Amino acid sequence: MRHAGCTLAHAAVPHASPTQPPRRATAQLFVAAAIAFGCAAVYHLLALAFPTWAEGSSPARHLGFVAINGALAFGILKRPRGFFPVFSVLCVQQLVSHGGDLVRTWQAQRQLDTLSALVLVALALIWWALWHERREQREKLSDSPRPAD
Repeated sequence: MRHAGCTLAHAAVPHASPTQPPRRATAQLFVAAAIAFGCAAVYHLLALAFPTWAEGSSPARHLGFVAINGALAFGILKRPRGFFPVFSVLCVQQLVSHGGDLVRTWQAQRQLDTLSALVLVALALIWWALWHERREQREKLSDSPRPAD
């Protein structure tokens, strides 16, 4: 049965709603995110070898982001217990960092910091998909029959 307010794309997907992403799209998003985090880890690794690529960042910062992005690539694919809160903390950190860069660049140059904007939009989309997945898992647990005593 089709719910009022569903789009045509959601009408073709059983049990989907306008606020819940289809499972296949979510899986593809997670794979794309893992690849992006892997590429970011490689970028920071290369920046260690070629410091002129990313002037203004210390080797320790690059080394830290090699580890963080590598862990995120793994985490987004495997989604171990406790990953969502850790990812949420990263999102807040990136909102402060890239969000600040976005505002400062706009105020100083009246230009969009495209990289910061893309990072923030991508992280928000991934966070939303993780949140929905987590909510769905909790609903399944609460709906499952409990063993009799």
